[in-house]
Amino acid sequence: MIKNDDFRNGAGKYDLAMFDPPFKMWEDIKWMPDARTYCCFTNFQNRGYVEDLFGRPKFELIWHFKDGRWVSHKMPRLTHEHILIYGELRNEAYTGEHNANRNPVKKGRGCIGSDKNLGERVYTPRGRKMLNSVLEVPRNVGKELGVWGKPEGIARPIMEWLCVGGDRVWDGFAGSGTFGVVADELGLKYEGYEIDPENCRKANERISRAKSNLSLYK
Repeated sequence: MIKNDDFRNGAGKYDLAMFDPPFKMWEDIKWMPDARTYCCFTNFQNRGYVEDLFGRPKFELIWHFKDGRWVSHKMPRLTHEHILIYGELRNEAYTGEHNANRNPVKKGRGCIGSDKNLGERVYTPRGRKMLNSVLEVPRNVGKELGVWGKPEGIARPIMEWLCVGGDRVWDGFAGSGTFGVVADELGLKYEGYEIDPENCRKANERISRAKSNLSLYK
């Protein structure tokens, strides 16, 4: 569940740390928990603060949403956010939809960005499709925290990729509780922190409802 407490009070070793603060807070964040892997949500204005704290990311995902937001007449409409991944990538990234057809297919001989001939190759599809680096998921406008709440559709494939069942997940800015809902669904040990008492209460209620609904289908 989520504690009504400061994010810096997390203790111990975590398998995954989810950083999703209000983006303007990144400038003041100088602390991170001890974790195997870190997942940081940000935008182009505050990306530099994330890299000041964590360094160069191991991988980057782009969250693309067609329901974008207007910022200025002199700038394009914003329809994406950055998701920066740090630390270990210990799991294969096959978290997409299930493959109905797993028949082997021939691949080309070329290599992207090189003129090297790789010879005859055959690809046998896995049980699920590979996670894409650009995730197209609508925003959560109108949900528990308006535009601040993350949709489960953006959290689920990322947490499924970076965790295995029983992993310990830290969520320092729990907000509406999305990461907690997904963690329960995936069988993860979730530890959330939310400084606002009313948001904390609502998020815990949401997680409890989701957990009750999940138990009905087990």
